[in-house]
Amino acid sequence: GSLAALGAAGAALLRALRLPSIYKPLCFFLLQNALVPSPAQAMLFFLTDELGFTQGFLALQGVLAYCGLLLGSVLYSRYVRGVSFLRLFGACQLAAFALSLLDVLLVSRLNLRLGIPDRLFVLGSDALSTVLSRLTMQPFLVLAARLCPPGCEASLYATFMSTYNFGHTLAGASGAALLAPFGVEKGAYAGLVPLLLVRSATLLLPLLLLKPLLGGASDRLKTD
Repeated sequence: GSLAALGAAGAALLRALRLPSIYKPLCFFLLQNALVPSPAQAMLFFLTDELGFTQGFLALQGVLAYCGLLLGSVLYSRYVRGVSFLRLFGACQLAAFALSLLDVLLVSRLNLRLGIPDRLFVLGSDALSTVLSRLTMQPFLVLAARLCPPGCEASLYATFMSTYNFGHTLAGASGAALLAPFGVEKGAYAGLVPLLLVRSATLLLPLLLLKPLLGGASDRLKTD
């Protein structure tokens, strides 16, 4: 009955997770996020306390983020087809590193020296980051769907998504844990620039994992 079917699905999932073609990409998607501490909490405090951004402006950021998601999906469907997963993830990771430095410019106030107002700078960097996020997420979804063997598609796909989200959770936890050592708290942001530089440096770490963990999958699959 239902228990037998559940047991069979669980056994199929365990067999799939023992395959290098499954557990290696799974490890990559976990580490891609978990290795990078997220300073999102500190940046939110900085935007509201130091820059005086209102809830209305933050809501506008959210609206533009949805527009960025749409644009990223369009760019992926039109221009990314046929690119190997290895090259695509590598390029996106390098782009994420470059975009992360924009936060450093903002916190150090260098954007004002360049003549770019805070609000315009934040909206522009957020739009670019959201487009990049979609370009990264889309092939992840495609790869996760294609790697699922017959018999456990739903459970394995859910495992991929849970692992990806768990990596984000670990990134948030590690970012929060680093606030105190860097002396970052509400109203005190002197250590935020060094923390952001650490975040930027860790964004390069997943590049070392591309070939060991994604090489096999990328050799077999192309984006389409």
